[in-house]
Amino acid sequence: MPVVTSTRTLRREPFGDSTGSDAPAGAKVEILDQTDDGWLKIRIPGAAGKPEGWVTALAVDSDKDTLGPIDKLVFATTCAWDSLIVSTSAHYMLAIAEMRTDIVDGLGKDGGDCGPFALNSVEWQAFCTLKELGIAFSELDRTDWLAQCMVFAVMANVLQRNIATKLSDEPTALELCLCQIVGSTAAHLIIASPKQAIGDVMSSVTDEELAAEGITRNRLRDTKYLSLESGELLLKELEADLKKSLDDTRQFAAQVNVQLLASEQARVDAEGLPSLDIDFDSAVIPPKRKGNAQLIAKRFAQAGYGSIQQIAAIANAIAESSLNETASGDSGHSHGLFQLNQNGGVGAGFSTKELNDPERNISIMLEHIAAHETAADRAFRATTSILAAVTIFVRNFERPRDQANEIAKRVAIAQKIVV
Repeated sequence: MPVVTSTRTLRREPFGDSTGSDAPAGAKVEILDQTDDGWLKIRIPGAAGKPEGWVTALAVDSDKDTLGPIDKLVFATTCAWDSLIVSTSAHYMLAIAEMRTDIVDGLGKDGGDCGPFALNSVEWQAFCTLKELGIAFSELDRTDWLAQCMVFAVMANVLQRNIATKLSDEPTALELCLCQIVGSTAAHLIIASPKQAIGDVMSSVTDEELAAEGITRNRLRDTKYLSLESGELLLKELEADLKKSLDDTRQFAAQVNVQLLASEQARVDAEGLPSLDIDFDSAVIPPKRKGNAQLIAKRFAQAGYGSIQQIAAIANAIAESSLNETASGDSGHSHGLFQLNQNGGVGAGFSTKELNDPERNISIMLEHIAAHETAADRAFRATTSILAAVTIFVRNFERPRDQANEIAKRVAIAQKIVV
């Protein structure tokens, strides 16, 4: 599959405006069209939303399938976005790829692992589908490092939650890394009784438990750890390797402004809400509706919501009305920025004139959330994940038809309005 040789902006047409997305160096692409004067229309199947656009032909090499070592700053940027969507640590993601492969693309030593995270088919099949994001990667996508970043973020998020349940606390980076080698059950046993023999611990875990978390027994990638006699020795060896990888990737994580893990003993759970800038000039915001996007952000901020929540609200309004304050739908029953429904919905009891007033439409939505969605609002305010914020807004505040597809659509919109 052709590969992008240097990062380029995707354009709506040759020499045209930006689509709001980039084609990063090393991305595998599909060529959809081409011109005689040196432009290609490409699709990036491994990226969220599978963005399309035009780039210069010189930026794409049709003869290569991988660039080998990936630009670590480009890789860090991708990890930062993917970790924000599904809520895990971008610095942790960087460190694991550094520890496993030095962030190099291509096949692993045994031929079964591939990509910067050295993923095998078992891991891939366990985590390559996420309905809420509209993601359903194929086995062929495992060789695409962009797809690997998203799948690994999902994998880390799931294992993080699994081990947190067993520990009754968020795991440290070391504990999560251990969990991704032996699974949450074995990791919990090792943490609780580190002097146990590794063989005894692993033999106590069923194949079904391991398969559910994408864990393969006797993994060649992890031989140096699994061949040690005790959990104590394993943790010591793993701690040293993880510390080095966290230190080696710290500069790249810092450059893309992700939360840095102070050490391998730092908890992976994010502290506080990430602060993101909103691109009000994004291609998904109609220029003449920019003021409405800014108004949504301002009113949600005044109500105490952070940048992630503001982004989720704007993305939902774009999907509902294209930020047109006089938009009408549902056979004339839904109106305004958030398409508030007068027929038993959030807009019930309000006049069309009120709902077509941007200020009033936003305030009605905020009042509804505060008065009638208390539990969902607590979760909405607390989340550090764009996926979670958009999901809550769709399922609890907007409630459109075909919610799974709408979540995927609106997360893709949210991605394009983050600077």
